[in-house]
Amino acid sequence: MQNDQNTPPPTPPPLPPLGMTPPPPPMARPPIRVSPLEYGQPGGAGEGATNTLYHQAAKAAWVAPVVALALGCVSSTMRGANSNPTMAIVIGAVNGLLIIAGFVMAIVAFFGVKRYGAAGIVAPAIVGLIINLIFIGAAGALFFYGQRAVTARTTAARAVAARPMIPFSSPQSSLRQTGWFGAALQPGNVTITLVSMKDGHADTSALRSALKNDASLMIIAIDNRNGATPAILDTRNAQLVFADGRNVTSLDPAAIAQPAEVAGLSPPFRVEPGGLVEGKILFIPPDLDLTKLKLIRLTLSGAQIEVPGRIFTADEKTRLVQGGQAKQQQPPP
Repeated sequence: MQNDQNTPPPTPPPLPPLGMTPPPPPMARPPIRVSPLEYGQPGGAGEGATNTLYHQAAKAAWVAPVVALALGCVSSTMRGANSNPTMAIVIGAVNGLLIIAGFVMAIVAFFGVKRYGAAGIVAPAIVGLIINLIFIGAAGALFFYGQRAVTARTTAARAVAARPMIPFSSPQSSLRQTGWFGAALQPGNVTITLVSMKDGHADTSALRSALKNDASLMIIAIDNRNGATPAILDTRNAQLVFADGRNVTSLDPAAIAQPAEVAGLSPPFRVEPGGLVEGKILFIPPDLDLTKLKLIRLTLSGAQIEVPGRIFTADEKTRLVQGGQAKQQQPPP
């Protein structure tokens, strides 16, 4: 084997003759440019892509309010067949979230126009933005006018409360007209009296117009002036028993009275010994025919009681009032 150390070095190329320029170096080839693959680009696609996050947001911008509208239509039919306040609140909240989400998606979609172009983004995003703005504006208007209506009803209720009613001592009182009257002396020397306010009377109409929901009215008096223990009258689920076998349940004050008045009108009503409370109200279904009302069942201090009564004429009520006044004027024995 030949030793590499004995190998002579390579002979350099001969120098060009003096006065001659060396030949130019070979020209370098330009680099070959290759387009990157689609999956190598940011976002998976460049301009012309049609299934990006921004395209999906633009589509969701108009789909969300359509879903909310369809859900509202379906739920309104269900609520009509079987009213459920909890379901109404839940569906209302879901619809509100869908509208807000659609509005936000429309805004998000516009951020993709610069990167992916207007095709497939601008048109659906604008449509969704307009639809959601219409829904938001309508909801705002309903809330505004609803608050105005509540304020107006509350103001009317306070005006009625401040308006002086015709006192029972006057023959023109709504309680002195022909109508149902019941009274009973209960254990513990407590007297419970219920008198219907005549429907159509000015005082009755004024009170009913100030209610949140319409109802007929019975005025309650709890006389514990001769009692030795507190009297607690509970009118919740009071039963009106008719001679023809019907039983009608009284109405919940929270569903009838204005919110500001509910606390003062809600049972139970407590009367201390020696006290007299008048003017409490039993709400009953509107415009009931009381001609066959036999008695009303209530709860007094935890025990069920019955207050019988019937229709009294205005003259009979006047004689009752005069008889009561005569008893009060008699000197004690």
